[in-house]
Amino acid sequence: MPFLAPGLERSGSLRCQPTEFAGRRNTAGRHGPGEAIDPSTAQWLQVTGGDTAWAVIAPDHGFKGIIGRGDRQWGWTGREEPPAYYTMDSEPPSIPTSHVVARVAGIFVSEDMASPYAYIDGATGKVPCQATARGGDIDVDCDAETPGTLVVHENMYSGWSATRDGERTSLSGGTWLATESPAGQHHFGFRYRPWGVFLGLVLTIAGIVIAGLTWLAEPGPVETPARQWNSEPRGMR
Repeated sequence: MPFLAPGLERSGSLRCQPTEFAGRRNTAGRHGPGEAIDPSTAQWLQVTGGDTAWAVIAPDHGFKGIIGRGDRQWGWTGREEPPAYYTMDSEPPSIPTSHVVARVAGIFVSEDMASPYAYIDGATGKVPCQATARGGDIDVDCDAETPGTLVVHENMYSGWSATRDGERTSLSGGTWLATESPAGQHHFGFRYRPWGVFLGLVLTIAGIVIAGLTWLAEPGPVETPARQWNSEPRGMR
């Protein structure tokens, strides 16, 4: 069972996963802005305005959470909010690196090519990678001609670990999850397993065991021997 990503509190963005959500209909019975999103890789999505009724079913199809107009349902405590690759707004984007990919029901769906969820930062610039992400389990597949640093836009916390092609590898530290990536095709896995969860589990199991042993060690009820009554009348021999 995957753990939830750390530090989440309230925010205005959510992380979409590779799902079949793109072709789903929203709760209003018509195709919603979500159909314009490429479902092949995980990306951060920010909704800043417009009709977001489609988002009600998003968690059932791999989204990080639900947000609405003016609502900030998820966020990070004392950490930076990751840059959004997709935005949904009633206004067109103002960022130079963003462009509109669709306009559905009056909502502009834009993508920012400069802010992929996972990418190799190398000599040739940013090389986007394919990623799946749910809770504290993230898997990334990369294919780069030159070595570089794999960057995943998830806040770095203690409790994260990384593997490359099944072998344990070190994290580079910093704001985001990052690790060195050699040239070529590689598979990376990131797992969030905070030690406090395991400690709590161990203490819970220990408490159950101690309680069981204490119950088994308790002596049973002491039986009092039956009192012997003399059937002869008092005073008679």
